Amino acid sequence: EGDLVVSRSGAYSGITTTWDRHEIPTIPGAYMIRFRLENTLNPDYLRYYFNSNVGRRRINRRKKGSGQQNIAGSDLLNMRIPIPSKEEQEKIVAVIDSIESQILINKDYRDSLERFKRGLMQDLLSGKVRTADTNIEVSEHIMQHG
Repeated sequence: EGDLVVSRSGAYSGITTTWDRHEIPTIPGAYMIRFRLENTLNPDYLRYYFNSNVGRRRINRRKKGSGQQNIAGSDLLNMRIPIPSKEEQEKIVAVIDSIESQILINKDYRDSLERFKRGLMQDLLSGKVRTADTNIEVSEHIMQHG
């Protein structure tokens, strides 16, 4: 638990995740790089760093190969990465986790509204819901836009 796992090759090389004991037991294959981290490093901090725009650019510069590009574990080990104190890493992770959680909540809400809209449109287009002889009030603000 808590190891950093990096995709070694292919289109997704460099994509990083953390090993979670709650996941289905898995043995990383040759296409994965698994790092056991020191106690001073928060694996989620490194995951967020490697998956950030800055981290991705830095990893992409280290990829080798013409057809299928690969990243070597030694290249990642030799990268100089900004590492704040463990407490600061945990604060950064907490903020990003909170933002990601809110993004997921908003996406779920958007998806439910889209499903609701599709259902309403289907009811209207099929004639199940009639709008004839209905006095629908439209605000002036909307009327200005046609």
